[in-house]
Amino acid sequence: LDDTCGIFTGSVSTVSRETYDTAKINLAAPGTRVETTYFDCSDNEAQTMYVRIATTGVVSFNTTGNVAGLPVAITLDDGDLNVDPAAAETATVVVTKASGGDEEVVTLGETGVGSGVFTGLLDTSALAGASSDGVLNGVRRGETVLVRYHDAQPAVNVTDRIELATEAGAVL
Repeated sequence: LDDTCGIFTGSVSTVSRETYDTAKINLAAPGTRVETTYFDCSDNEAQTMYVRIATTGVVSFNTTGNVAGLPVAITLDDGDLNVDPAAAETATVVVTKASGGDEEVVTLGETGVGSGVFTGLLDTSALAGASSDGVLNGVRRGETVLVRYHDAQPAVNVTDRIELATEAGAVL
């Protein structure tokens, strides 16, 4: 209790499995909505608040399609983004070349209502082109491509990288 501002703070432990520990919230998976109720003495009313258990998102490339000149597949798994369990939502990531130059913002779609898993494709090209045109331009065999996702809950940047092993149309 902070007597100067009337703000109360506290914490509770959570576990994602069933336990017999009454000091923890059981089966608290990422995205679980937790109800908190307290009694406000100023108006003699019970007050209820809701919070969601946060997770750190994981972003990755589908490594089976690492060919310069073909689309790269991106997957983001973040249960916190499932704000409306009745609707398929979207999320954004940023894809760049490690060597600099082009940067593309990619909108990913939720794979199913309430899944918290988002996927999308980004076209790549060996040709030069404008940044933010929906195509990662100037990529060649051996190029390292980065994907970055800013997770708001908890506030952290998560990344992945892929090296493009070959070029479309190349005979090895």
